[in-house]
Amino acid sequence: MPVQMTEPLPIATNLSPITFVKTRSLELFIVPGREKGNLGYEVNLLLITDAGPLAGMIILDAQNKPNDWVIWSYIFRKILDDKTPHDTIWLAHQLRGHSSHQQLVHSALQRLTDRTSIFNCLETRKLLMERATNYISLF
Repeated sequence: MPVQMTEPLPIATNLSPITFVKTRSLELFIVPGREKGNLGYEVNLLLITDAGPLAGMIILDAQNKPNDWVIWSYIFRKILDDKTPHDTIWLAHQLRGHSSHQQLVHSALQRLTDRTSIFNCLETRKLLMERATNYISLF
């Protein structure tokens, strides 16, 4: 039996819209921590998408440092696809089980709502190129 409501349902305003992006390439910049004896690593991601560049960063403790950064970064190949747009939930799901990878991509995808950060990404890239001891580019 159909039901007719006298008042419309409230619109959910706290839900973020699903955003679709094509991920063309990514760059990783590994910067060793040097402050106050910090032996960790600052891992910076620059994700190049059709929505513009998106930057993310995590800190890895020295005990979590991979033996080979290139092999460590290879998991990101799962999300590179410049032909098909994917929603941000799908992108994060591809990296499940790899918490540091997932955190890094998630921090970059959060920038989709902040359009002013695009210009900061490009400025930051130049600084990271100077500071990084390891650089990896995947496309």
